[in-house]
Amino acid sequence: SYESNSNKVNVETIYDVASITKAIPTAMALLKLIEEGKVTLETKLAEIVPLFGDSEDKKQLNLKHLLTYTLDLEIPKGREMTLMNATALLEVVMNSRLRSLPGTRHVYTNVSAALMGYVVEKVSGNRLDRYSEEIFFEPLGMKKSTFHPLSFFDKTEVAPTEIMDWRKGLVQGEV
Repeated sequence: SYESNSNKVNVETIYDVASITKAIPTAMALLKLIEEGKVTLETKLAEIVPLFGDSEDKKQLNLKHLLTYTLDLEIPKGREMTLMNATALLEVVMNSRLRSLPGTRHVYTNVSAALMGYVVEKVSGNRLDRYSEEIFFEPLGMKKSTFHPLSFFDKTEVAPTEIMDWRKGLVQGEV
């Protein structure tokens, strides 16, 4: 149980915000690049990531589709996907076919967020975590916001997220 594996919560406890990172900072970082005129809502993903435009339908996907979660790819489901590294996951996404045309179906998925992050990295020339620190976390004084909590804080400062057998028990401070 959590109780036997973690410290008591206090005002300094660090929490994993998980899917909130899809909106803050990932979508916000992309919107910042749009505001700066580096890309537009109509910029095609294939212009930034040519490997993605392997079909006429996929060439129509633009950044607005990512921000509105109206990208519907045939992505395999299951534990094997969760065990893949970023390069392998990106390859799966790049090689996936569309289930429906961009903009026609809302699908809340990690894929749209991951592609937004990838676009931010390509356009800004900086990793998403570092770009987020420079643009949001540091200016806002968010001293405990990071993509890598165990690089900066002791595990005992981080609240447990969940217990997962395939990750060998308690998940705490692991992104």
